[in-house]
Amino acid sequence: MERNGSDERQRQRYRQGFSGRELRFLGFNKLEKVAYVGENLLTRLRDGQLTLNPELTTALLGMVDAVRQMLKEIQSTGQDGDYALRNTSELYKRKYFSTVDEKKLQVRPEVKKLVTFSRLNLQDDSKMLFMKGMDLIFCCNVLIYFDGASKSKVINHFFSNLNFGGYFFLGTSESLMNLNDKFHLVHFPGTIAYWKPSLSSGKL
Repeated sequence: MERNGSDERQRQRYRQGFSGRELRFLGFNKLEKVAYVGENLLTRLRDGQLTLNPELTTALLGMVDAVRQMLKEIQSTGQDGDYALRNTSELYKRKYFSTVDEKKLQVRPEVKKLVTFSRLNLQDDSKMLFMKGMDLIFCCNVLIYFDGASKSKVINHFFSNLNFGGYFFLGTSESLMNLNDKFHLVHFPGTIAYWKPSLSSGKL
């Protein structure tokens, strides 16, 4: 990203290129709903409002299976309903998607071939150390399930793995407060991000 121009021009391109409401992925709407239910259950468990029992364990494992199935379907078809992209501009829909039927959109082949799906344990330091060269990292509603020390460790890995001038996005209710002071908060229309300063910025 650094070689594409100065920091300010780069940040302007990001601001002009999309709004926060357009930072969506196939299946994100479905995954967000499942994550919300899971977060609610885990919060109630943590606060002592619920007690872990076989039925609840089965429900949590069922949600994990549901997420895996959603990702598998998205990976194999590249399709999702138009509701998931309801806030995406028509320009980006036409540019990156084709219409399958009246209510489904499919990622264009030239885009799909650039996408790779893989699993990664964020707590596995040996794997996280080699996830280098990222321009953007999206980690929404995941770190809410981690304790403070684990959050800090993962975020430090993200900072290290991002290219200089790269951006890190969290969920709308999450922040890096008291977790990391290396990132710089950046405001976009409708959302915020955390920026890893470039070598030339003098802000490292």
